[in-house]
Amino acid sequence: MPLTVQPDTSGTQFIRVNRAMEGDEPFWKLAATGLPRETTEVDVDRLLEERTFEMILKEIDDRISEKKARLEKNKGRDLNEDELGKLEDTRNEEVDSLRKILLDHARIRDFAYDEIVVRVGDYGSSAFLLLTGSVRVLQVVDPKKLGRQTSRRPSLWGAFKRWLTRPRIPERRSRVRVNEADLFASAETQVEEPRYRDELEESKTIVRVSRPSASRWGDDDALSKSTVFRQSGEWIGEMAALSRHPRTATVVADHQEGEETTLMEIRWQGLYALRNRWSNFKRQIDYKYRERGLAAHLQTTSLFRHVESEELDSGRFKNAITFQSYGDFDWNFSYEEIREMNPQERLQSEPLIAGAGHYPNGVYIIRAGFARLSHSYNKGERTISYLGKDKVFGLEEAFESLATKHPVPFRHSLRAIGYVDVLFVPLWIIDKYVFQNESVRAELESEMEEFEVENDIHADGLEGLKTDFLEFLVENRYINGTEAMLIDMDRCTRCDDCVRACASTHDNNPRFLRHGPIEDRFMVANACMHCIDPVCLIGCPTGAIHRVTADGRVVINDLTCVGCATCANNCPYDNIRMVYPRDASGSIYYGEDNTLPIQKATKCDLCGDQVTGPACVNACPHDAMIRADMMDVPSLVDWLKR
Repeated sequence: MPLTVQPDTSGTQFIRVNRAMEGDEPFWKLAATGLPRETTEVDVDRLLEERTFEMILKEIDDRISEKKARLEKNKGRDLNEDELGKLEDTRNEEVDSLRKILLDHARIRDFAYDEIVVRVGDYGSSAFLLLTGSVRVLQVVDPKKLGRQTSRRPSLWGAFKRWLTRPRIPERRSRVRVNEADLFASAETQVEEPRYRDELEESKTIVRVSRPSASRWGDDDALSKSTVFRQSGEWIGEMAALSRHPRTATVVADHQEGEETTLMEIRWQGLYALRNRWSNFKRQIDYKYRERGLAAHLQTTSLFRHVESEELDSGRFKNAITFQSYGDFDWNFSYEEIREMNPQERLQSEPLIAGAGHYPNGVYIIRAGFARLSHSYNKGERTISYLGKDKVFGLEEAFESLATKHPVPFRHSLRAIGYVDVLFVPLWIIDKYVFQNESVRAELESEMEEFEVENDIHADGLEGLKTDFLEFLVENRYINGTEAMLIDMDRCTRCDDCVRACASTHDNNPRFLRHGPIEDRFMVANACMHCIDPVCLIGCPTGAIHRVTADGRVVINDLTCVGCATCANNCPYDNIRMVYPRDASGSIYYGEDNTLPIQKATKCDLCGDQVTGPACVNACPHDAMIRADMMDVPSLVDWLKR
């Protein structure tokens, strides 16, 4: 049935959808619940009185004072009125830019007692600054009390029954209505944003967690392990927003009776702009990370897992390690442009973290993102590996420098692929805590020797992966995938059993395309890869697209999806499709204004509700398909070399 068909309005359900959700809209307009509260100039005046922004204003004044002193020194006299006026204009321009960032990217939010601010496991795209009241950070919360839903697979009978009753019309929905009471509550009954709610239970009702009872979050023992912040100026969720990591704790409002907790929420674009433009703000955010998360993160790495947490938490240790960022946080928007470049241009577009031949004074630990490891080859560069989270660069050279007492230059270059966060660890820390520990050093040296053998310049490439194929994976950013769909085109007979199997389990419409770039007979098909860095999650106004904490799948809640296409536009791999739901008669659902058809975002969900897992892989009669984790290179190579 063509998409232009007009619905039978007598039996069609309607949904009220806010379609004005463009990326350049002020943040306050994107409120998914209640009446949007505009961020005004008065609000900005209030925010500028907070210590965080007072420090930025002081930095602006210091810059102007330094410039004034420099000009007076060069001229050998005091500045005249016109020259002072120009300096004042410069200051005003910088203050105006700060105000614009807050007007465009920040909004003021009030929270009721025990209302969730952020929830553990959610992928954050914004951070919060406490203005009034207090918040409680809960480290121990029963997942069921947060509305978490465990992934359930049906029984064999349930799967058979589902097959018997499958709809004949593509994208048929019994309803497409979002629960209006939740998504469009009035100001008097405003509830928590949907991104803090769980997936729909089998009863098809939305779990609400914004108005729990006082005892909802646990017993006295659980509450005793929580931390309460009562001082304004505390930041919440800033590192999750900057690195697209899941929230590490649940935070709820915790003010006294009769009071109110008010926070400023700023989306990551504004946070990123502040951090890049003003060093005072960057230092403040980096300090928060060192205080709250650095020690815990280091204990998960191979370098420092043997070091006591008290030692890692010491000021001397934490202050010596620096947090650095490279590349473009919005890499997904420049992805197509970069793919069109020639190899040399593409390499030059990747920020250099450390260059071959440079003398190290420390090592780099990848905190988030990916980096390319390469060395000189003929007149260019040859990729020999890619490094992901917690991988270390420069350790071999550091050990050799410490052993010989002479500096040894880096043998390889390290470049950011898209966007990468790194921790720089000074050489003296490596010496004291790693090199001088013989058992740890021996273990790491063994790992490095194995890596050198696997990546010998005379070998085919990373662990036997051909260099051309490795370059193909890196340059197209397929290394981001944990469930990439690879098809061996020599085995594939184009029977489309995989496509039909997918369609039969997903409303008669397949959730992938058997289409995509091919390298050395292997196709990377257009199917959701359930990425390590899921840029599709950024900007969803209702949180309909989210990662399932239990198994890492990225899924879409159909009933809370408003069809804004933000996720589809963000996906650099074109793996999310917008579809038009239909009723039992085949008519397309329209909005209540009856002018535009309602859209829903769809994508591969790895058949999370199927007994046997991905239907596409199971249906292939020639074993031509795999869902591959690109960071599990040995398994990938085994499949490629069958």
